[in-house]
Amino acid sequence: MRKNLFYFVCFVFIITGICYLVNEYVTIIHTTESVSAYYTHTISDLAVPFSVSKFSNYYILLRTTFFIVGPIFFVCYNYLFYNRINKVNKLCFILSFLVCVGVIMVGTFYTNGQHHLYHLIGSGLTFASANALILLTGLYFNKEFKIYKIFCVMLACVGIVCGVLLLLPISLTYMPIVERLTIYPLIIFEIISGFYLIILHHSENIKFWIEIK
Repeated sequence: MRKNLFYFVCFVFIITGICYLVNEYVTIIHTTESVSAYYTHTISDLAVPFSVSKFSNYYILLRTTFFIVGPIFFVCYNYLFYNRINKVNKLCFILSFLVCVGVIMVGTFYTNGQHHLYHLIGSGLTFASANALILLTGLYFNKEFKIYKIFCVMLACVGIVCGVLLLLPISLTYMPIVERLTIYPLIIFEIISGFYLIILHHSENIKFWIEIK
C-alpha cells in the first residue's frame, strides 16, 4: 500500500509540473501576441485579468493553476524527500512552505494592480525559496546518486543566476525568458525528480528483495 502511495505521489509531482507548462502554453496562445508572448511578456503578465490588460482571455486558467501547484508541491515534496535529506529536512520543509505561499500570492495578486507589491513579494519568495530548496536537495541528497545531485545543483544555479540578473539595473533584451528561467527550474525539478524517484524506489525494492532471498 505504501509503495503504491509513493508511486502515486511521484506521478502527481510529475503531472503537476507538466500541467503548469501546458496551462501556461494554452494561456499564451490565447493572448493577443500568441507564441511570441514567451519572449515579449512575463509570466506575471499572463495572469492579469483580461478586463484590465486585454491581453489573454485565458488568464484565469494560469491564475487557477498557481493555487493548485503551490499546495501540491508542498505536500509532494515533503512526502518524497523529507527522509532523504535528514540533515536539512526541517529547513527544506520551511522553504517548501514558502514556495507554496509565494506561488499562491502570485496567483492571488496580479502585477500592476492595486496590490502589485504583494505580487512582487510572492514572485521573489517563490524564486528565492524554490532555487534554495533545489540547491539544498542536490547538496544533501544521498551521495551515491551523483548525477541527480549535480542535476539539482546546476538547475538551482541557473535559477539563481537568472534571478540575480533580474535584480541588476541592466536592460535585458529577452527579460521575460530570463524571468521564466528563475521559475522553470522548479517545474523541471518536479518532473525529473518524479521520474527519478520512481526509478530509484523501484531499484531499491528489487535490491531489498534480492538481499532477503
